Amino acid sequence: MKFSSIIVKYLIVAFVLYVFGQMLLPTIAILNGSGVRVLDARITVSDTDLKFWTLGKGEDKQLSYSLFQKEGKYRYYFVLKNNITLSGECGYVKNLELLKSVIFLISDDKVVYSGEIR
Repeated sequence: MKFSSIIVKYLIVAFVLYVFGQMLLPTIAILNGSGVRVLDARITVSDTDLKFWTLGKGEDKQLSYSLFQKEGKYRYYFVLKNNITLSGECGYVKNLELLKSVIFLISDDKVVYSGEIR
């Protein structure tokens, strides 16, 4: 009985630390504000490719990335169902950016970047 209560306590502490750690990580959100489905959505942070795959009309997705990054820009690549490809660079990535959150809004013919939000 005593052994199982110790395991439960360790699992609770591990879960709390995991959730807290996830809250500290920088995040990127993509919002599909275009009138069509996004067939391929990728953002590169330093040397890390974040694949959001597809997004339906009005859909949004969010991913976290590592705190340990080389300095540089966000590079985005979106392919829309109407054969439009939107790509480019924006913003700035630094090493150890705790709690950073950025948003990419995809419209019919352009991408709007919103910098640090938290």
